[in-house]
Amino acid sequence: MGELTDARPPDDTRALIRRLEKEIGRLEKDLRITTALSAKVTNVPTWTAPKRRPAHKFVAAPVLLLSDWHFGEVVDRRVMDGFNEYNDDIANARWERVIHEVPDMLGRHLNGYQHPYLVTALMGDMISGDIHDELAKTNEFTSPETIVRWVPRIAAGLRYLADETGIDRIVVPCVDGNHDRIDKRTPMKRRAEASFTWLIYHSVAMALDGDDRFNFIISRSSDVRVPIYDQAHLFVHGDGARGGGGIGGIWPPIMRYVNKLTVAMQAQGRPVDHVAMGHWHQLVTGSGGLSTAPAKATTSTPAACRSNPNAPNKPCTPSHPTGASSFHPRRYTLNRTCHSRHGDCIARLGHHRSARPTRRSGRFVASRVRRR
Repeated sequence: MGELTDARPPDDTRALIRRLEKEIGRLEKDLRITTALSAKVTNVPTWTAPKRRPAHKFVAAPVLLLSDWHFGEVVDRRVMDGFNEYNDDIANARWERVIHEVPDMLGRHLNGYQHPYLVTALMGDMISGDIHDELAKTNEFTSPETIVRWVPRIAAGLRYLADETGIDRIVVPCVDGNHDRIDKRTPMKRRAEASFTWLIYHSVAMALDGDDRFNFIISRSSDVRVPIYDQAHLFVHGDGARGGGGIGGIWPPIMRYVNKLTVAMQAQGRPVDHVAMGHWHQLVTGSGGLSTAPAKATTSTPAACRSNPNAPNKPCTPSHPTGASSFHPRRYTLNRTCHSRHGDCIARLGHHRSARPTRRSGRFVASRVRRR
């Protein structure tokens, strides 16, 4: 009888098995992350537009518009003749101010209201980007550096909103902007995927993985339609509008663009009642449309064009089941002015009114509220 041989595999085979087991574990982890992310990034939830109106008389869904933050950009106070200044520290102060003021504002001006859900729209131009050579030269950080710095801050801000407001359903519509793009020119195909915001939004969704309160709607198109009760809101960056250099200012291109959007959506069988956009760096409102101002306030480009400077602000407005509130930023606007001498952020609530439905008609009426 021959000698018994060792039944164990040779050393190189065992090393191969260990490497394959590690690779299988890594792939399973990636699969779990991808599955969780796919569950996190959903279509528009049906509960934003319930078929029955709420039984409670005082119900409102707050809509917070966050666009044109231009994280990473630097605005030199000397170039602006002392009028404005912007950098990463100021951006962080303004971001924190917005996040901290929203729960306080809802508790102060909508005391007694029920908030079934909160809509927090991220509408592009979250970073400065490198679409112009001067931005690539003057930005405080590169685009990848800016993303790494701000994804945890954005995720922490959204989690703070959910914790402090006590709202257990947060809808986060996400669209891309023009400064976020990777290419020098805005592509027509795969625009959203060829944008840094695609990475930002998915990274924020992954950071909030496991928190069932958040419903991310990361659009592959340039806009996203969200029904809020019986009113359909369209969130879009706004760079599709062209013009604004004439005596009419930015209103003619915005009106034309809003009309094109509403007509096109109507033809598709998806009517739109309100359009919210950024891009124009002006806080303006009109029939069916709203354009928001940037967090960085005015910069050298609008100053060179002699555009009307706007203080940095982010509108937050309640949407009532009757649809009476609509987008009206003069009711609830978070204004943050930048102190030109020190560059620090001074927070205030500007042009604010308290809105409450009357007992007879349920429509909103405005009453003055004392400023802090």
